[in-house]
Amino acid sequence: MLKLIPLFSSSKGNCTYIESDHLRILVDIGVSCKRVTEALNQLEVPSETINAIFITHEHSDHVSGLKVFLKKYPIPVFATNGTFRGIKEMPQELAHPFTPNHKFQMEGLTVFPFSIPHDANEPCGYTFFNKTEKVTVATDLGHINLELLNIMEKSNTILLESNHDVDMLRTGKYPYSLKQRIIGNFGHLSNATSAKTVEYLIKKGTKNFILAHLSEENNFPDLALETVRSQLKIGNIDLSDISIQVAQP
Repeated sequence: MLKLIPLFSSSKGNCTYIESDHLRILVDIGVSCKRVTEALNQLEVPSETINAIFITHEHSDHVSGLKVFLKKYPIPVFATNGTFRGIKEMPQELAHPFTPNHKFQMEGLTVFPFSIPHDANEPCGYTFFNKTEKVTVATDLGHINLELLNIMEKSNTILLESNHDVDMLRTGKYPYSLKQRIIGNFGHLSNATSAKTVEYLIKKGTKNFILAHLSEENNFPDLALETVRSQLKIGNIDLSDISIQVAQP
């Protein structure tokens, strides 16, 4: 059994719950400790039963609730050295740095943290897999390349960024410099690029997709979903056994 459940997912805060037969994991804590605890309670998962926290990178929408959460629940935190350098007041006794692009084992679960193109110190996405299942967390991607596709393929479930609609971003109220950052090679993935990624990964065997990290200013859930579906229709993809959902903020 391997579960992936997004608790919070937007440009304002992110947290994902992963559960295997022996482990309960959080990926990022970008909202308050109270909100994370409440969300876990809805799953009937007490916060004190979390075994590990994995951080993708140090931006506030991924770590803003970490400090308080660790004060209440001193749980081991795993991240790259670069990410730890960017996290303020990180308790060193809880920090477990790793080298990206190297697998390691945890209680029957294999963790593969992979480097991602984003404007942070040493950011990464994650695949978690056992002998039969694989789930992937892949957000904050400035672009997609063949290496990333190879890492994500054959996942049972993928939490995939679909951050913005390019036209909404270009005509929106953000300052020009921020628009350029978002749309750049180390920013965030657009709906259109996410749609093409979904099409590719379906052909490689993935059947469950959760579109994530949607911008509240430059996207709509229905728009992200329709962009993917339109791309799959163009590609003559049979959707009868494919699940495509949008993670709620």
